[in-house]
Amino acid sequence: MRIGPFVSVSIVAVAFACSSDPPSADPAIDAPNGGASDASAPEREADAAARPDAAAESGDAGGELADPALAGPFAVEESETTVNVASTGDEVPVRLALPKGTTKVPLLVFAPGFRIEASQYLGYVRHAASHGYASMVVAVPTSLLGNDNTRQANDMIGAADWAGSAANLGGRVDASRVVFAGHSLGGKLALLAGSLAPARTKAIVALDPVDSGGPSGCSAPCVVVKEKMSTLNVPALFVGETTDAEGTFNACAPAADNYVAFFSRAKAPSVEVTALGANHMSFVDDVAACGLTCSLCKPATAAAGSVAAMSRAFLVAFAQRHVGGMAAADAYLTGAVAQSRYVATGAATIRSK
Repeated sequence: MRIGPFVSVSIVAVAFACSSDPPSADPAIDAPNGGASDASAPEREADAAARPDAAAESGDAGGELADPALAGPFAVEESETTVNVASTGDEVPVRLALPKGTTKVPLLVFAPGFRIEASQYLGYVRHAASHGYASMVVAVPTSLLGNDNTRQANDMIGAADWAGSAANLGGRVDASRVVFAGHSLGGKLALLAGSLAPARTKAIVALDPVDSGGPSGCSAPCVVVKEKMSTLNVPALFVGETTDAEGTFNACAPAADNYVAFFSRAKAPSVEVTALGANHMSFVDDVAACGLTCSLCKPATAAAGSVAAMSRAFLVAFAQRHVGGMAAADAYLTGAVAQSRYVATGAATIRSK
């Protein structure tokens, strides 16, 4: 469902009225300064040094890797606009978060789940922006009568084109280094966008992606994306759940079409994270405020907000590893930190190849 109303205007640094957004359980979202910690750099370094599992480390690309589970070092400015995508003719609402004081930063393009408000994913773009990524939620058009997946993926690519060339963004966005991401249908579209624009796609993050076209199946213009995994040479992260894998009515992420089906076909390097006790809607910012769409899936047993917070951390860690070139991020993806935080505590299982 589109967010609105929107007006097609030049991007300006107009902050959202954050009081109207749903609350978040993620400290990276609730932090002051628009998502960045209010601690000074020395204070952040001292705090990291005091936590052995979250110590700042130098990566391959130089600089320090901030803990992906916490707010990054950048304050965040937010704005909204409508992007006219020339290749599809669609007018696509966009909500943008930029790290302040940066130039030529990589870009995260995030697509929502089917009929889920784009505002339910602001936590992801704010968190990524605090870690140095220009980040946007792109409300691609959807229809109950069937979806043209290629057109929707091209809307994501068109939004990336716009961000890289918009004069009023002042060249702050490097659209040659893109992370395509999304939830549910959006996760599928992120993988499809990556296959359509492989040169610029440096990483893909799919949160409980679903490859089916709904109850009637996937017939053109619906695209079966898992069949493209064997030819997709882009690092991919899949975060999913198994609560909604089975069921006669409410299998919101059927086993044959869910994240496991994608991961099993994906090339290395790929990471699969199974959020234990989650359901298909555990990935939105605030399930309680999600409405009817989020009530159709099976109940989750994982704590509200915990899965989304974990997913934000994995998204940033994966981006820092494969876009930022920081080898230290491996500790937060599959290594010691991830094992102690998520596997040992029963929050998730992790596989990689």
